[in-house]
Amino acid sequence: MTNTLHGLDLGANYTLKRIAFINSSQAAYITFPIDKSATLSGNNNHGKSSTLRAIKFFLLPEVNLNDMERKFAFVGKQGPYSGQASFEHYFPTSRSFIILEGENTAGPYCQVLHQGREMFSYDRIFVPLAYEDIEPIFWQEDE
Repeated sequence: MTNTLHGLDLGANYTLKRIAFINSSQAAYITFPIDKSATLSGNNNHGKSSTLRAIKFFLLPEVNLNDMERKFAFVGKQGPYSGQASFEHYFPTSRSFIILEGENTAGPYCQVLHQGREMFSYDRIFVPLAYEDIEPIFWQEDE
């Protein structure tokens, strides 16, 4: 199988590097690399799977959590998660963000997801900067 799509060498030119959760996924602040091997460990029902599932928000062309079963297929012990439950988990406040850092032929960029204006919706902003350049906007260790 090839990584070429319409002349774009996706494997060589596009890298997903890091994901960050700010006031999201039951945490004040989490960031970790996704371009290297990593281990997520913890007790059951503490967000390991939901953290990994959040990558779908960046890869699918969706803008809301309606019809969750068909779009995202987020399933837990009790079955599929509803749009409301997922929205309250990932975007509980207007200060909740999920950020994906990547790099392409133009350089580093961040895709920032945040609460949308419609019910269960989220919006995305693309910023042509590395995560370390925008991190102080969202989190400052000295506060």
